[in-house]
Amino acid sequence: MRTLPPGAFEGARLRGEAGLVGVCFHASWCGFCRAFLPHFEARAAASPFPFALADISSYSDSRWETFVVKVVPTLILFKDGEAVWRKDAPLGIGLREKDIDKMLEAAGRLP
Repeated sequence: MRTLPPGAFEGARLRGEAGLVGVCFHASWCGFCRAFLPHFEARAAASPFPFALADISSYSDSRWETFVVKVVPTLILFKDGEAVWRKDAPLGIGLREKDIDKMLEAAGRLP
């Protein structure tokens, strides 16, 4: 699984990506992220499209504002570089495996 640095994005676009990419925006200090990432990484191996991580541990990371991330983890599905679906973790709850399923289902409904 690859990690996407800030330079992998051009504004709110995922630079130079064709097709689908599922990205988990996370922070190293977030307990909910640490609990969720093993599920995300395990599901990446069986996904029909690539998954990637975007570590936004620093509050000075511009992706907090660019993607209006209020809480981590946040899942965003990109198609040809454009965000087409997202799931923000409920505050104080985090994300679950079923949220990855929802992302995969949304990908299957895209033209």
